[in-house]
Amino acid sequence: MPRDRRMERSDAEVVPLAGRLRQRSRPAQDLPAARNLHFEELLCRAVAARLLVELRYDAEVEPRLFAPHLVYRSTTGRINVGGTQIHNPGQPEDSYEPRLFEVGLIRTLRLTDTSFRPDNRFRRDEPQFHEGVICAL
Repeated sequence: MPRDRRMERSDAEVVPLAGRLRQRSRPAQDLPAARNLHFEELLCRAVAARLLVELRYDAEVEPRLFAPHLVYRSTTGRINVGGTQIHNPGQPEDSYEPRLFEVGLIRTLRLTDTSFRPDNRFRRDEPQFHEGVICAL
């Protein structure tokens, strides 16, 4: 079969067009971010030791303070961290609120020496975590 007619499996949609292939990329928000195994490991260490972390997410300038409770694979294939946001300089009114972050979109991550008490709003047996808990309190 000629190369221009063969359909190959990929994350992009392949569309035959006048004897040649044209790839159309999916919107970035539809695809999971690349895994960051180093950050996953650091977050699991913080979860196990119950330590707060400072993280900068996506395009944020200032880091937020966060209490990670679990790292898991979502139903959409993303690796997320769930926990309690302790402080966000960009939105100070959102303190002590539950948050989920895609680990691959975390830009900087630092473990602190400050411990936290677990928040019972995060339980590993919740349906949203059924795809696979990587680590949890």
